[in-house]
Amino acid sequence: MSSIPKVMLAARYHLGGEIKIEELPTPSCPPGGLLIKTIASGLCSGELMTWYMDRKAEKAPHVLGHEVCGTVVKSENEAFPVGSLVAPHHHAPCLNCEYCRRGAYVHCTLWKSTRLDPGGMAEYFAVSTENLNDCHIVDNLLPEDAALMEPIACVAKQLRKLNYQPGEPAAVIGLGVMGLLHALMMPGCVAFETNPTRREWAIRQGVDAREPDSSQKFSCVILCPGTKPALDFALEIADFESRIGLFSPLPPEPVALNFESLYMRDISLINSYSCGPKDTQTALEWIKEGRISANHVVTSKIELSELPQAYQDMKSGRILKPMVIFP
Repeated sequence: MSSIPKVMLAARYHLGGEIKIEELPTPSCPPGGLLIKTIASGLCSGELMTWYMDRKAEKAPHVLGHEVCGTVVKSENEAFPVGSLVAPHHHAPCLNCEYCRRGAYVHCTLWKSTRLDPGGMAEYFAVSTENLNDCHIVDNLLPEDAALMEPIACVAKQLRKLNYQPGEPAAVIGLGVMGLLHALMMPGCVAFETNPTRREWAIRQGVDAREPDSSQKFSCVILCPGTKPALDFALEIADFESRIGLFSPLPPEPVALNFESLYMRDISLINSYSCGPKDTQTALEWIKEGRISANHVVTSKIELSELPQAYQDMKSGRILKPMVIFP
C-alpha cells in the first residue's frame, strides 16, 4: 500500500444545498476498527432533501456519502485484513438490546450513534469497531456494485415489511433511483413517473414505466417521493385491503388525511426507515446473484471534483444517479 496522506479531499454539505470539495485531515484508524481508502461512493437521494440536510448542517457542514465501498489500508480487526474490499453500513446495531432482539435494528441506541468518519464522499474514511457489526468483505464484487449494498438493503426492508408477494398487483410511485431499485426487484409491477427521462431509462431496464394514471388498482403500492401529491396518488390507486409502503418521509409539518376512508377501505400505511444487518445480507445476495447492479441505476460515473454539479443535476432530475469513482 502507498503511504497514507495527512490530508485528503472530501465533499461537504453546507446550508442551502451548497456542496464544496474541501481539504480535511485524514482520519486515523480507530481502536478495533478500520481505515478505508474509498473506491466508489454513490450519492443518496435522501441527501437531496434540503429540509432534512439543513437540519443536520445547522450544527456544522458535514461530509456526504454512505453508499460506499473501499479497500482496507489499516486494520485493527483480524476479520478484515489489509487489502480487503469492504462495504460497510454507515450505522450498525449492538445486536443485543431489546430492539435488536426483535429485529428493530434502526431503533437501537448504538445504531443511532454510529457513523462513518467523516463520511463516504472522502478519499479515506474510518470504520469504528461498533460499525463492524454490519460491514462486509466483498472481494468478489465490483466496487460500484458493492457500494449499492445500503440502498438495496433499504428496498429489501420495505418489501419485507410490506410482505410483498411476487406476482400480486403492485405499483411503484416515482422512478428516481430508489423507485427504480424497487421496480427492478418487483418483476411485473407497474411504475408511475412524471419525468419522461426517468421513464425512458426505466423502460430500457425492463420496467413497465407509465405516466400517472389512476384507472388501475393495486394491492401493494410503494410510495417513494416524500410529497403530499404523491401520497394522494398512492391513495387513489390503492385497492381495498391494500398496503402502501411509505419509503420516504414527508417534511415535518401536518398532513391532512381522510382516516375514515383509510379505515373503511382497510388500507395499511407502512413506514420503512433505513435497514439493518438482515437486510444488508439480503442485498448482497441479490447483487451476487446478478439481480441488480450499478449499471441499472448509475447514470453518471464521476470524479469527486464533479460532485457539486452532479448534486444539482440529480436534484433537478437531469440525471438519475451519480457515483464518484476514486483513483
